[in-house]
Amino acid sequence: MKFKMSWVAGLLVLAGPGAIAQSAWRSVAVPYYTPPAYVQGLQLGWYVPRSREFAASARALLQTTRAYCAGGPLTMARDEWRNTLLAWDRVGTVAIGPVIERRSTRRIDFGAVRPELMARAIESHPTSEADMDRVGSPAKGFAALEALLWPNAAPKATPGCEFAVQAATDISREADALAAAFDAASRAEPDDEATVAAMSEAINQWIGGLDTLRSQAFERPLRELEARRQAHANARLQFARDASGASAAERKARWQTLSALAVFEGGEAPAPGAGLVPLEPYLRGKGLNPLADKLVAAVRRAGRSIDGAQRATPTNVQAAARSLADLKTFVEAEVAPALDIHLGFTEADGD
Repeated sequence: MKFKMSWVAGLLVLAGPGAIAQSAWRSVAVPYYTPPAYVQGLQLGWYVPRSREFAASARALLQTTRAYCAGGPLTMARDEWRNTLLAWDRVGTVAIGPVIERRSTRRIDFGAVRPELMARAIESHPTSEADMDRVGSPAKGFAALEALLWPNAAPKATPGCEFAVQAATDISREADALAAAFDAASRAEPDDEATVAAMSEAINQWIGGLDTLRSQAFERPLRELEARRQAHANARLQFARDASGASAAERKARWQTLSALAVFEGGEAPAPGAGLVPLEPYLRGKGLNPLADKLVAAVRRAGRSIDGAQRATPTNVQAAARSLADLKTFVEAEVAPALDIHLGFTEADGD
């Protein structure tokens, strides 16, 4: 027994103080969290800072896009597009509160651009917010701007470049509005009934974000590959954002958001009202340690599968999709009931 304890201690020393700290908090008393602590932590510990980062990045995107169209470097606009996309993923992957109320996903991240609609939008020469409101969602947002910056960027001083500036302006407007809305929500007087509903919404939307990642980032490319192979046996997997080379980074950013809201990676359990309270410590605070352990294990299994899918073979992508489906089933069947969460429709069930 003495040898065994020395061996374990040696492993912990080799792993470093971070590993000891991250494991220790799970072995001591964890605070009892309430829905207000969960919602406040979500707002102040995640959505307020992440939405501010999104707004700052979107302003930089607008500046660099405008500079490109005035004769500046294309690389800076492209870099800021990627940065802004990932900042948006951290806000929009789990769509709560203002993201739902403003229909932000439809406004700026509807999906693949429709070239014919975008061509008509460019011809209309929009110059104001009202003009952009009349442009259909499939002709603006991140997808439209990606099409205008890659692979052959819209030439400078052309209607296409002018529209790129308007698309970047539209994204920046939405980012500023979200940052203001999350800031206002964080300062609102708490209401017990509304807070319970907000927690239920957040967990439902977490499940919806998980399901969207599975279906859009992994299952859809597999279905499309199967269809293309009917005509071309050597067809390869294709993903959204392939034009910009941002597909893998976006999948990673979306997963990191889901993981951060589920599993706590800090060294000490968060104090109620002092920071983000992911699902894991919330469960531990209720004395549900075995269930929390299962959640951590399921999230980490999914994370390993998603890491494996960075080498995007059909087998790896299918494994990632399966692991996300398993995680969803587990959370719906065990975690949600333990937290008295009623499951319903989410943002992923909409447009």
